[in-house]
Amino acid sequence: YDDAIDGFSKTIELDPENVNAFTNRGATFVKKKKYEEALADFNKSLELENDQYLTYFRRGQIHQRLKNIEEAIADYSAVLELKPTYKNAVISRAKLYFSLDQYSEAFADFASYAELAPTKTDGYFYCGVVKSVEKDYAAAIPFYTKTLEVEANDVKALEKRAYAYYASESYDLSVADYTTLLENNEVSAEWLTLRANGKLKLEQVEEAMTDLNQAIETDASYAE
Repeated sequence: YDDAIDGFSKTIELDPENVNAFTNRGATFVKKKKYEEALADFNKSLELENDQYLTYFRRGQIHQRLKNIEEAIADYSAVLELKPTYKNAVISRAKLYFSLDQYSEAFADFASYAELAPTKTDGYFYCGVVKSVEKDYAAAIPFYTKTLEVEANDVKALEKRAYAYYASESYDLSVADYTTLLENNEVSAEWLTLRANGKLKLEQVEEAMTDLNQAIETDASYAE
C-alpha cells in the first residue's frame, strides 16, 4: 500500500487536479485504516468533481466509522441523489436513521431496500423491527413473514414474529412459532416461558405448566 500511496502522491505533485489520484490514494488510505488522511483526499476529490457517487459513499463510510453520523447520512443522501438505486447507500442510511430513532425515515429506506433487493432479508426484516419498536405489531408481522419466505431458517425473524403474534393477541400462531423455534434449535428457557404465556392465554394450563417447569430445568433463574 505504501508504494501505491507514493505513486498517487507523485501524480498529484505533477497534476494537483487529478481527481482519480486523490480518489485512489484515499481508497488506499482506507485500506491502511488511515481514515483522516482518506477523508482529506475524498474531500479534495469531491471538491474537484462533485458528481462521484462512489466517492460520496466511501466518504460516508469513513464518517460512519468516525461516528460522524449526520455527516455520513448527508453523504449517503448525496449518493442517492446521484444514483437512487445504489442499494448499499440505501441500507447504510436506513441503519443510521434507525440508530438515531428516526423511524419513519428508517422505514422508508428499509422498504426501498426491500424493493431494490427482493432476494435479501435485511429490508423486510428491519421494516418489521421498526414497526415492532413502534409497537405496531400487526404491521410488523407481514414483514417477518416475508423475511421467512426469503430465508426459512431465519431464527431472529421467527422469534420476532412469534412475539409480534403474541402482542397482537394471535396466541395460537405465537405458540406455533415458538414451537417451531424449540423444535429446530437449542432449547431456550425464554422461548419456553413465552410459549407458556401463549398457552395460558389459550387456557392450556397443564401444557403451560409443563413449559414453565422445563424452562426452570433449563435455567434455574426462571424459578425466581
